[in-house]
Order: sequence, then C-alpha cells, then structure tokens
Amino acid sequence: LRARLALVFAGIFALLLVTGGALLYYLLIGGYQEDFDDNLGDGIMAARSLLAVDRPEFPTKEEAVAHIVGELIYGDRTILAFRTDGTLLAVSRRVPHHPLFDDITLTMPVKEPMTLELREGEARVLRAPLTEGVDLVLALDGSGLAHQKANLRLALFTGLPFILVV
Repeated sequence: LRARLALVFAGIFALLLVTGGALLYYLLIGGYQEDFDDNLGDGIMAARSLLAVDRPEFPTKEEAVAHIVGELIYGDRTILAFRTDGTLLAVSRRVPHHPLFDDITLTMPVKEPMTLELREGEARVLRAPLTEGVDLVLALDGSGLAHQKANLRLALFTGLPFILVV
C-alpha cells in the first residue's frame, strides 16, 4: 500500500513538473518572440526618424530612402525599401560573415511580423510603411531566436529529470 501510494504521489509530482515546465517553456518562448518582434519595430522607427531628419537634403523621396537604407547597416538584419507597387528601391549593405536576406518580395502583410525561410536561412520579417508610397521590409536573422529556444529546451529537459531524481 505504501509503495503504491508513493508511486501515485511521485506520478502526480512528475506530471505537475512536466506541465509546469511546458507552461514555463511556452511563456518564455512567447517573451523571446515578442522581444524579437519589438527589435524589428525599433528598426522601422529608426528608419523613419532618419528619414525625417535627412529628407530635406535630397531632391526626391526615392533618393532619400536609398540613402537611409544605405546608412542603416546591421550585421543581423537586412533592410529593403520597396515602392508600394513592389518595385525594389534599395537594399542595405551586407556586413561580412552575416546573412543578406535580399530575396524577399513584397507579398507579406503590413505590420505583422512573420517567419520566412529565405535563401540564407530563416528570418523574422516585418513590413511597414516608411513614407507615402514606400514600404520598408526588415528581415532579422532567426538563428539567435532558434539558439535561445534550443538552450531553453536543453535546460528544461536536463533540469526537470534532475529534479525528479533528486
């Protein structure tokens, strides 16, 4: 009777730990994803701020946009500017040893981050209006988020069994 009761309690404890671990995993992953998406939004806001400052220096809006996209150089992301008809205006310069996500087309919805599998790997992508008639697409290298998810899974899958044994 004692052995069965101990087994029942151990099973309930294991179920609670696994359920709690899964809940913790999904909460943390959601937070990581939200931070990642906020990072995309920050890049769009930086481009808008630069455009507001630099626009008077250029005779056309397209030249100003090309200049802005050329100034915003990040290693982990690619910035593309499109006319709303889909014509590519500019692509940010590539940083050596980092992906260049220049194979994006203007087909994704506006202001809704999504994950795309591109030629140089997985990227989290956001499209947003930059100025009238011009949309900006920012593609952030997804390997950092994938690495965070893998580390979290490793920590949970090694930590939970350890707690059960001890």
